[in-house]
Amino acid sequence: ASAPPPISPLPLARGGEPTHPPHPRAPLGLRLAPAMEDDEYEEGMEMDMGGHQHLQHRGYGAEEEVEGGYAGGGDGEDEEEEARDEEEITQEDAWAVISAYFEEKGLVRQQLDSFDEFIQNTMQEIVDESADIEIRPESQHNPGRQAEFAETLHKISFGQIYLSKPMMTEADGETATLFPKSARLRNLTYSAPLYVDVSYRVVKKGHDCEEVTETAEYPKVFIGKVPIMLRSSYCTLFQQSEKDLTELGECPYDQGGYFVINGSEKVLIAQEKMSTNHVYVFKKRQPNKFAYVGEVRSMAENQNRPASSMFVRMLSRAGAKGGSSGQYIRATLPYIRADIPIIIVFRALGFVADKDILEHICYDFSDTQMMELLRPSLEEAFVIQNQQGCSGLHWKAWCYSWCNSRKKNKVCERDTSKGNAAPCWCRRIL
Repeated sequence: ASAPPPISPLPLARGGEPTHPPHPRAPLGLRLAPAMEDDEYEEGMEMDMGGHQHLQHRGYGAEEEVEGGYAGGGDGEDEEEEARDEEEITQEDAWAVISAYFEEKGLVRQQLDSFDEFIQNTMQEIVDESADIEIRPESQHNPGRQAEFAETLHKISFGQIYLSKPMMTEADGETATLFPKSARLRNLTYSAPLYVDVSYRVVKKGHDCEEVTETAEYPKVFIGKVPIMLRSSYCTLFQQSEKDLTELGECPYDQGGYFVINGSEKVLIAQEKMSTNHVYVFKKRQPNKFAYVGEVRSMAENQNRPASSMFVRMLSRAGAKGGSSGQYIRATLPYIRADIPIIIVFRALGFVADKDILEHICYDFSDTQMMELLRPSLEEAFVIQNQQGCSGLHWKAWCYSWCNSRKKNKVCERDTSKGNAAPCWCRRIL
């Protein structure tokens, strides 16, 4: 059976800025106007040269000048206002504010807003960031027969995505709107069909290096279904009245925020995690192999790729108390099996001279304490250099090769002796 026809596309415009998720009480695709316009009532205070204060009512054109900074009224009004300010906030007042907040927002508003943001913006961003699918078939050996083209390349790219209403297909091929109650009773997944525009291109290269390109567009191709969160902006129960909810077999007091998967209600549990692109340093409780551990989870902004974690560890003191002998600094990088001395990492990135490395780590050379902490790491790098027999002129290439030999899997296929090896290593590792 064919999939149901899609409805309006997601609001993320191609090549433009993503729109904000709709307000929970606003129609789909619309955004509420700001809470206060220019012609609405606003109060402002300003002081003139004579020490007077003006109370302005913008939008009404009224201005009242009062001596001493009091806007009209008498001493009685001022005393009443001061008395009100001095009243302590009681427990009942605090609970009144909390009750008003949850009456408007509900208990699962964060779940609904997160799902709306994912459907409305994040899904399209993920598709836009995805690389094209390239298929290069291998040439078949046919004795006595020469292929028409020397090489053929197939490219598939995805464009705008579309989301339909939650639908179900009956055994006879008929399609109908799917409601949460039907999904629960019939052990179905409450989901909506997802469509995408597909662009297909074939590039054929002839034996004389001549290229022939064929292009085809396939709009709104069905690629799967997306589970829909109940009471979200894309749910069939969105903005339904209590009477309609009762007729549909739903509880008017059910705030949603969960999914129906194979007839069972499933909820996503929110978890807290450390924010990305921030450095966190932890002091380890002794006795421990390391004295300090620094962690940073790097992730490119405005992208949906997973974060890449990097650790910098300082070993505990091995010498006398107050000394720094043997207090090496090691870095743990993705795809690398063993810890890498921090100086080796900097030299693999192109900073060969000790002064350049120290300028990036210690900004003040007069800080003798910091310089002494880095001394063991510098000495360790020279020990590795002497053991491996590497000359100072080839530090950059050798450090990259040394780090590359300790990786878990193949990271870069380029020759490590070339100058572009370090940039490739930076992109994939860091």
